[in-house]
Amino acid sequence: SAAIMVGLGKEARTDSVGTIILPTFGHSPSTSWSFEKPGAATRTLTGADRTKLQRVSEKIETYKKYLNISLRRNLMAISRLDTLDGFIDSIIAMESLFGSDKETTFTVSSAMAKFLKTSKQERLELKKEIGKLYSERSKIIHGATFPSASTIESKRQRVIDLNIEVLRKLLYRRTD
Repeated sequence: SAAIMVGLGKEARTDSVGTIILPTFGHSPSTSWSFEKPGAATRTLTGADRTKLQRVSEKIETYKKYLNISLRRNLMAISRLDTLDGFIDSIIAMESLFGSDKETTFTVSSAMAKFLKTSKQERLELKKEIGKLYSERSKIIHGATFPSASTIESKRQRVIDLNIEVLRKLLYRRTD
């Protein structure tokens, strides 16, 4: 679920966590999400994990109207076996958080960098990185390039990590 993704982050992406039923933003009042990755370690949720997931789930329920597309696309990006599709889903999730209908690359990269970083130098570096990731997505969509599976997988993971960082900051640290 989205609570697993945001609450446990990378662990939800890399570990098999079994099937957990939580309130969600999907088409039904609750859903189960199971992500099995060949060769992944099994992780048993602790009481602290369950408490954390319950809190995150409640926050997601509060803000689901605003985060629906990003949460759904991030979950799709995490669980897809096809790395290209996963990468595209992760970019859609990013765009749904910061996008607009004009100058999307500039808007998304600038807003995300400003939201996540505090120093001017860090913001400029992240803006440039996000711009390159977004450009890669455009090249793929328009058939110009098809990077290797390992290259696109590392880019997919990077975008997912950035998206989760944004979601965590929105859900945990923002008060407005």
